[in-house]
Amino acid sequence: MVNGIPDSTTSLPSPQSKTRIAVDIIFGMILPILCFVFDPMFLKTSTSFTCGGPLLGPYTGYFVYPAVTIGIVTLLFWLINGKRLQKWGAFIAGIFWFGAFLALLLGVPLVIFGFLAWIPGFVYWRSGLDAWKLAPPTARLPTRVFHALGGVVFVLGISFLIYYFLTIWLPPVIYPACPDV
Repeated sequence: MVNGIPDSTTSLPSPQSKTRIAVDIIFGMILPILCFVFDPMFLKTSTSFTCGGPLLGPYTGYFVYPAVTIGIVTLLFWLINGKRLQKWGAFIAGIFWFGAFLALLLGVPLVIFGFLAWIPGFVYWRSGLDAWKLAPPTARLPTRVFHALGGVVFVLGISFLIYYFLTIWLPPVIYPACPDV
């Protein structure tokens, strides 16, 4: 309230309100983990529907699990430290936006179950927007975009490194051939 006149910004919920934090924890951290734990056939060995192999390929999980883990850890770090990360806002936005893109990408082929991937995608997109807005306002747009792309490259780089080493260290999974029908 300013000079006895209600200020419209005071009625808006804070991005760090308790409800928002609970939604981010439930749908941005817990739901992706539950999706991986109860994955029936998309990233883990499955039923005879896919001849025992994951629907999205035998090594897709080696990339997706680290990428999602980086997103979850970044979201946790963001929820704890939020406004103190102003200098890193655009970089963190890039990490979140990659997480939203990955959720969209995973949700598209999983049409029936896609909405479960899209809910965390929304959380990451919204958190990315918040981080982008928090980035230093003095930074020029090309610099902010460069930092956001740095966040994307960070997630891609770490995930591909883990993917590479896991495919070397872990033996290839041999799937039984499907019987001719």
